[in-house]
Amino acid sequence: MEVKSDIAPEGRDVLKFLVTGRSVGLVDTLFKVHDVVESVFDPQIMQSLTFNSEENYGKKRKRIALVFDHAQRTVVSRVNEDQPKTMSIPEPVQDLLSSFYYLRAVEDVGRDKTIVFDVYEDGKIWTVEVYTLGRELVKTPAGEFSTINLKTHPKHNGVFQNKGVVFIWLTDDSRKIPVLMKVTLPVGSFVFTLKEMHQDGDAK
Repeated sequence: MEVKSDIAPEGRDVLKFLVTGRSVGLVDTLFKVHDVVESVFDPQIMQSLTFNSEENYGKKRKRIALVFDHAQRTVVSRVNEDQPKTMSIPEPVQDLLSSFYYLRAVEDVGRDKTIVFDVYEDGKIWTVEVYTLGRELVKTPAGEFSTINLKTHPKHNGVFQNKGVVFIWLTDDSRKIPVLMKVTLPVGSFVFTLKEMHQDGDAK
């Protein structure tokens, strides 16, 4: 997971969020997985401007491109080589990746107050509810951290992931660094653990 500073074509300062996922070891030999997700985020309005993802699962390929027009309250979506589709969106709204970073920036995180926001994904608007479970000391390969434990409250069949529940542990400080995340789905679960982090102009 990376955060980079960038400049939009019209000269605005923006942030670029990038997540790369790949299979390793034996799994990579049997079923290669390589995902790249990118979101361009305007910190002035706290919303996504564009979203692009490329999913590679074995022989399956899927590309998604979104362009948000917040002034007109629309999003143009294109999947693979299909014709672009335009859909109305609420204000404000996030994409799947920007929603994660938006949550980290919300001042009420960790204050036992339910946080509600909308996410556009796969032609639908998902309403996200997040609430605090408590504080917890978490040990990871990157060290030991005092954290805030959050849980997404399912609404309209899911949050962040379709029909899934997400538990997130963020550092209990101003940085709100994700150190642990657990995603439960009907077909199984995923666990993400912080292994290392560094900052060299860009955050990672």
